[in-house]
Amino acid sequence: MGVLIRVHALFNNNLTGKTRLDVTDFTKAPISSLIFVTKSGNLQDGVNAMGNIPNKHVGVIKNGFVYHYGNSKDQVRKDTVPAFVTGMKTAYGGGVTFVTTDLPKA
Repeated sequence: MGVLIRVHALFNNNLTGKTRLDVTDFTKAPISSLIFVTKSGNLQDGVNAMGNIPNKHVGVIKNGFVYHYGNSKDQVRKDTVPAFVTGMKTAYGGGVTFVTTDLPKA
């Protein structure tokens, strides 16, 4: 049984703390957050809204690692933040933006 996450719907659902990730200095990456990646042209209103295109992905940052579902191996992956950024840039052919947000409140 699989689960479908509508990445753009999650992003647009009143998440707080939306911040463009500085991919030149990973020491500034949050300790605990959601991380979104999409084609740069898919973001509207700065980084406050995301459109619905195929090229988008979400993961959870926790203590320097990004946990996210990888379709190629059909399993949750654990990557360092730099490895996640490199992998997503490669997968989407560049021209992407990474946005972190606060974790949703329970």
